[in-house]
Amino acid sequence: MRCDGAADPADALALIDRHYNSLMPYRPETGECYAVRHGAHLTLRYVDFLANRLVLRPHNLAFPVDLIELDPEESPGDLIAGRVALIVNEP
Repeated sequence: MRCDGAADPADALALIDRHYNSLMPYRPETGECYAVRHGAHLTLRYVDFLANRLVLRPHNLAFPVDLIELDPEESPGDLIAGRVALIVNEP
């Protein structure tokens, strides 16, 4: 599974488990990719929570890391739409 946007996103289909929006690892050995509300878009990234910020890490290290500052009344689950269970992209 890739969370870097390297393939054309217009041709991709992502299956998102909306019931799993916790940062507790579902499969700790592989890492978790999440759909995160980032502005008016959903971003597919690996997510960490540090110092009241969501750290959005791409699979490909050539892509930049994004930081989302949470408001004091927000929790990470407020911005996480769900765990990405599957990404399908046909060439």
